Amino acid sequence: PKKRIPHLFINSGYPPLRGYHSHRAILQLQDILETRVISIRAITLKRFVSRKYSIDGIDVEEIYIPVVPFMNKNLPFIRYAALFSYPKIKKKLKEALIIESGSLYPTGEIVRRWMELGEELSCAKIADAIGDDVKVDLPKLSAVDREKIINFYNCILSNSKDMSEQLKRMSTKHPLILEAYRGVDFDKFNKNVVAKGPFLNKPFPRFLYLGGFPTLIENLGAEDVKGGMYLLEAWKIFERISKYGFLIIGGPNGDCKYVKEWRESLLYPERVSIVGRLKAEEIPNYLNGVDIVVIPSLSEGLPNLANEAQACAIPVLGTDAGGIPETVEHLKTGLIVKKKSVQELLKGLLWFSSRNEYEIKNMGEYSSQRIKKLYPWSRYRETAIKGYKYALSKRGININF
Repeated sequence: PKKRIPHLFINSGYPPLRGYHSHRAILQLQDILETRVISIRAITLKRFVSRKYSIDGIDVEEIYIPVVPFMNKNLPFIRYAALFSYPKIKKKLKEALIIESGSLYPTGEIVRRWMELGEELSCAKIADAIGDDVKVDLPKLSAVDREKIINFYNCILSNSKDMSEQLKRMSTKHPLILEAYRGVDFDKFNKNVVAKGPFLNKPFPRFLYLGGFPTLIENLGAEDVKGGMYLLEAWKIFERISKYGFLIIGGPNGDCKYVKEWRESLLYPERVSIVGRLKAEEIPNYLNGVDIVVIPSLSEGLPNLANEAQACAIPVLGTDAGGIPETVEHLKTGLIVKKKSVQELLKGLLWFSSRNEYEIKNMGEYSSQRIKKLYPWSRYRETAIKGYKYALSKRGININF
């Protein structure tokens, strides 16, 4: 058998808390890569003993780092964490021909510091640009620090055209940036999956929101990146105008006290169901139990949920944030409204509720056909291989995959 290339993938948590998309991407390349994963975790009172485990044949090792205050992303803390953990990772860095960071920040900065400490390393350096790292975290750094992180890598695999353009604006001498759209698992996400959910026997329109809410939702200054608070305000007006419509709310912190109290304040709380964070395997079932998915984000890469919903023939009500307009075709596979606007979201809810149910079903059918052409896993694989080849060549290593 052909010898595979040693590949070290480093991420904060593996598989990531929000889904298995990085893991699926890695599995697509195991005929040419021999991947080992380092999962970076923050030390807590309950979590400080490293584990080793395997997922679908991929070996994963946890490395715990001190982050004080807990989960603080400030640059000095991140650099201290990298210095603290370097002895644990030193040998593994030397064994890899390709080192890939699962995000540009904070993981990308930790990886950069590790590799600077190991000066003799000559491997290819890849980073994934996934969403919040580019849209939220990097803009908070100084221009000098942003450039250091971006330009350190030989190639960046970006999750959307919008993020690619933002990275180019951040760095005058940026590396090769490629749009590597992660594919949809069409075996799991399709319209034939058994439908589940609290409103299966309720009439059209049934909306689903899975973006969750900030952990500090009751505190001023909490970042509502997924736009959940705008949706809550829009729905409160919507229920007074429209006699029809049901909403399922889920995602991280989706069942917190604030959201429950909001539901009780409604005129018709029975038209809203709070389901909290769904398991990854439940999402296809819930998608097939609704008519429209709502993605009211203020900032995005290219949301996997938008692609997965459309694969299930479910149209999307999304904002113009980030890569959402790249995947949702306005008035053909869904509706695009302006971000950070309660009134725009309200217009979107009312637009869907005023349409004929069969018109929306036809919209969903078209979106399903379109998404299969746009986001097959084969497309991701071709782009990733191009990026790996380029990064290796920049280090003087020429390999014919």
